Amino acid sequence: MASQKPGCLFGLLKLFGGGPERGEGLPYRIKDRFLTDAERSFYHVLRTAAGADLAICPMVRLADVLSITARKREFWSALNKISAKHVDFLLCDARTMKPVLAIELDDASHRRSDRASRDEFLDAACEAAGLPVLHVPVRRAYDPREIAAAIEQAVAGGPLQEEP
Repeated sequence: MASQKPGCLFGLLKLFGGGPERGEGLPYRIKDRFLTDAERSFYHVLRTAAGADLAICPMVRLADVLSITARKREFWSALNKISAKHVDFLLCDARTMKPVLAIELDDASHRRSDRASRDEFLDAACEAAGLPVLHVPVRRAYDPREIAAAIEQAVAGGPLQEEP
């Protein structure tokens, strides 16, 4: 069985300044929080509304959910359009982890023209891939039963806009 202890050479290099320290010189630090207050609040309601059959994945990059069918030059253009975009929440079948619904939590910023354009593209890309998108307006409080009904309706192919 191999030893888990670092070797002598590693120890000497570390002692005499050889080799980089772990993370040394890299411009990264952990964020104070992963979700905004509104996203965190909605996440807790979503845990109740989604039930045990759905896994909740927050802040998922679109390029990790959608595959690209285009070839060569069109492939890179299509990838560039989705690589920096994410959905607020992705619901997946808990057994298979197949994506079943993207959820966008819409705050006031979604009324800006640049955000509206981004939302239109995200909706169109997801629709082309067969992934429904549910837009939920930000609120002070949510009723888990209303959210569960909106999820069920969206997954079943109904209207994808929750009523304010």
